Amino acid sequence: MKYKAVNINFPNMSAMGIGHSVIDSSDKRKNISDSERIKLLRCSLDCGMNLIDTAENYGNGKSEEIIGKTLVKSERDKIYISTKVSPENLNFNGVIKSCHDSLKRLQTDYIDIYQIHWPNPDVELKETFDALNKLKDSGFIKHIGVSNFSNYLYRQAKEYANIEVVQLEHNSISQISGADFLSYNEDNILVIGYSPLYMPPDYRDKFRILKIMEEKYKTTKQQILLNWISNTNNNLIPIAKSNNATNIYSNSKSLDFDIDESDIKILNLILRTRHEYIPMKYIKITLYGREDKEFYQTIQEAVENRFGLYPSPQSLASWMSKYNGHLVKPIKVLRESTDQEKYRYELYEGRVRFWANVIYNNGNMEKTISTIIL
Repeated sequence: MKYKAVNINFPNMSAMGIGHSVIDSSDKRKNISDSERIKLLRCSLDCGMNLIDTAENYGNGKSEEIIGKTLVKSERDKIYISTKVSPENLNFNGVIKSCHDSLKRLQTDYIDIYQIHWPNPDVELKETFDALNKLKDSGFIKHIGVSNFSNYLYRQAKEYANIEVVQLEHNSISQISGADFLSYNEDNILVIGYSPLYMPPDYRDKFRILKIMEEKYKTTKQQILLNWISNTNNNLIPIAKSNNATNIYSNSKSLDFDIDESDIKILNLILRTRHEYIPMKYIKITLYGREDKEFYQTIQEAVENRFGLYPSPQSLASWMSKYNGHLVKPIKVLRESTDQEKYRYELYEGRVRFWANVIYNNGNMEKTISTIIL
């Protein structure tokens, strides 16, 4: 395992971290025992990874409990534990309670990196950061971070706290922009990249180039991706997760080879993010979507929020009004092939954000929305 001196706060961090969640939507092996999960986490640590990223809501705290049962006191000061407070707990007292609950589950006296998981439109940033600053001053957390904050919102948050960590999605289809990296580098920020191996189905062109490089370098597609991502920026640490010891070991070897500069340029070209602002009228909303859950089909249904989503499309729209129409994160769409006369794209991810944008624009579907095209 290679290590990076990201900055003075993180002088010896493994170039790849551990994404540790329990029983989430992508977990295909839901009946793994606690003892097996402990063995898998120990496997990651034995491979040299020393950053563990989790959250209080992963498995309703189960993920933090597994970490607490795995680590021994003699190695605690060599491991960076990163966890997150959920958006519904971002009021002052909620942050304090969540932190102490996480400390108990993790069986530790302090948390290295404590992040806001997602912003909450119903809670002022100042209130949340007042609580985080109190926790830091009291020694319960060492570094304050934000997850799923756009660069715009990150700059707003900097007014209230010394933010030292940013966590964002970074993979073959959704990447942090060069301009944003420049901003984070100027502030000497550790950037954690989640879902580094995420790739939608039927991504033929990208799989084709990865297959060619897989044969050239005698590695796997996953290793090619992790190597490419890790070398994007010195301050970037990707966190991969796996419920398979063989894959964990394979991922840990992703930085044991160098990709030719010419191939890096090819990957940068083919794996680039396709980010555009698309009129909402061209985006088709299916009843169930990729998560196979019924969802709103009209602006009235979104406003009523009968499924009780939190934050609701209405509250997120109000938040957009406060921040000049700024959306937390782009939606993702697929190119539509069955109904091209009316629609050009089909919504793949971000249904709450889509309807919040519709509400914010008073139902005007001619207005555009920040979009990543898959």
